[in-house]
Amino acid sequence: MVVSEPERGMGTKIVTPVLVFDIETVPDIDGLRKLNGLGDEIDSAQVAEMAFHQRRQVTGSDFLQLHVQRVVAISCALRERDSFRIWSLGNPEDDEAELIRRFFEASRNTRRRSCRGTAAVSTCRCCTTAP
Repeated sequence: MVVSEPERGMGTKIVTPVLVFDIETVPDIDGLRKLNGLGDEIDSAQVAEMAFHQRRQVTGSDFLQLHVQRVVAISCALRERDSFRIWSLGNPEDDEAELIRRFFEASRNTRRRSCRGTAAVSTCRCCTTAP
């Protein structure tokens, strides 16, 4: 969605830049193992399925709480004037801490607002508009 400011003089329309972040997460298997006292003998897929099952029992949904998720990718889309760009922050080998550091570095000088009204989703989406 492009947010337009009111027309200013001579019929010229100024478009407010819109920057959208999409943060992708996966279950934090190591954290789930520690929280549930599980050893390495249990397959990672089984640990994740156990967490999903427990969450479904409580909420009816597979969406895990944020503290048992791990950030694996952050992608961005920028609509500015007549251009539209899409890219991802970091590199495939970057860990969660580096991705989050880059996210906050990139959004430091912007106003943030939530696109999704809930934080209890596996994909946390944050929209940002330039000041």
